Amino acid sequence: MHLPPGCHRDIAVRKAALFFDRMPEAATFDLAPEDGRSGGFCIDWRCRALDEKIGVKNGFLTDRLMCFCNQVAEGLLQLDPVKYGDKRLGFLAYQGYINPPEKVVPDEMVTVVITHTHWTFCDVHAMDDPDCSKNEWFSRMLRGWVDLTDRVGVYDYFGHNEFYVPWPLWNTTMPQHLGYYKDLGVGSFIAESQQNWGTQGMNFYAAAKLAWDTHRSMEELWDDFYVRFYGPTAGP
Repeated sequence: MHLPPGCHRDIAVRKAALFFDRMPEAATFDLAPEDGRSGGFCIDWRCRALDEKIGVKNGFLTDRLMCFCNQVAEGLLQLDPVKYGDKRLGFLAYQGYINPPEKVVPDEMVTVVITHTHWTFCDVHAMDDPDCSKNEWFSRMLRGWVDLTDRVGVYDYFGHNEFYVPWPLWNTTMPQHLGYYKDLGVGSFIAESQQNWGTQGMNFYAAAKLAWDTHRSMEELWDDFYVRFYGPTAGP
């Protein structure tokens, strides 16, 4: 099918098709808005008309963005259902569009990754702590996505991007959070980190180990990490 030039949907379909053609081993093409784009989205008459057509209030971004993702998925399948049928389009549920859509159900081709941002949510309390309003909010958003689609992942922050002193998540909330995600049915996980191995390295190591087995003994991981990282000075 030939797609005439013009609309953003058609441009995105072409870009996704070109990406998969050049990198056939790739599983996912990213359709997330730019980082930091929680505000400043279009408010002209066409966007307001789309909001009205969907049936949500003006400026409710998640439905609008998910509508776009679904249209790109439809366009890819129209181009070549065999070549692109097993590919995925990635959507990052982030900041101003972390909440699940009210009306638009994600296409089966769309994988949603919801962000547990450390500046909005909580790294101190358990994910299901009834007294933690921040994580209660995140849990509600996550459950809403899981109810809509079985292609849900979590993007977390196990390396702090604002300070570089010790940030001990490995023996506090990390095991519980990862176990909670798994029990809820989250299918994928990614963690942001920086080059903070000296002060936050245990976060990275524990996350990798716990991703395989959320019931690993943290004392065992401590000992393993110290020996592998510090070698002959592991004892001190």
